[in-house]
Amino acid sequence: MKTQVLTGDVVALVCADGQGAPEWILILPAGQVKSTKGGFVVDGAAMALVLAAFQGRNRDLVIDYEHQTLTGERAPAGGWIKEFQPRDDGLWARVEWTELGGRHVAAREYRYLSPVVRVRPGDRRVVDVHSVALTNDPAIVGMPAIANRAGSPVAEEDGMKDKLLELLGLKAEATEDEVAAAVTALRDFRAGLVEGLALNATASLADARAAVLVLKNPGATVPAAEFVALKKRLDERDALDLVEKALKDGKVTPANRAWAEGQARRDPGVFAMFLSNAPVVVPQGPAGGGATRTGEAGLTEGELVVCRQLGVKPEAFKAQKEGV
Repeated sequence: MKTQVLTGDVVALVCADGQGAPEWILILPAGQVKSTKGGFVVDGAAMALVLAAFQGRNRDLVIDYEHQTLTGERAPAGGWIKEFQPRDDGLWARVEWTELGGRHVAAREYRYLSPVVRVRPGDRRVVDVHSVALTNDPAIVGMPAIANRAGSPVAEEDGMKDKLLELLGLKAEATEDEVAAAVTALRDFRAGLVEGLALNATASLADARAAVLVLKNPGATVPAAEFVALKKRLDERDALDLVEKALKDGKVTPANRAWAEGQARRDPGVFAMFLSNAPVVVPQGPAGGGATRTGEAGLTEGELVVCRQLGVKPEAFKAQKEGV
């Protein structure tokens, strides 16, 4: 699914003596074009793909100097491609030169073009033209064909396409037909879900979840929003009841109430399992008076629990309590 971005050079700037920069220039010669990266194809299908991509962007294509658009440097335009025209010998372009770019070409200060093309790996067919550069460093001088420039970068266009493949769960070598099939399946699934749940076309994931909750509501007598709110309140009440019982049974200290409530809200099942195996940390008296009974060092049972949890001797706690 990835396309390669290649830079190549073609001898295409031919200016008649006394004439300015040519309006029409050959960008891609037709045929099997040799390249240091294995070559690529420029045929009628390729030219149609390039033309469709250009028209889809609805903007002019830049002709820069020495591929500065690719390098991220300051990239002034030498000209702008206004339209493409497929011909028998290749893809031609009508150029509107800038004042400076036109002078450079007319004076033969720049004599070669270097198109940056995207190539589809499956059939090595050119599918788009990214930009075109004026250059004086062609790889093959005098040959009207594209060839990679020495030292020119060759990069793989990933970004959005790689992310799309990842989201669709497809392999990197997935074909366009496989991508189209996966996207179509997702579209059909969403359409079926929207229709089945009687949602509008712009329904969100939250809308779909609410509709499913309505289906789970026996008799569907309660609106979805009220049903969700009611369930939330019941879950909160169950969690707090669980904590109250833990406090009453002496398995959680009052100081740990907030922690216990958080655990009970997060996963009441796991918290209940914890309580079933947890030891009693606050001894309970027959009349629930464990918190006021006195024991070692004259401290209450609750104070002794604090001492045990903090590793403090009862005598030291008592002394601190009495301000000694």
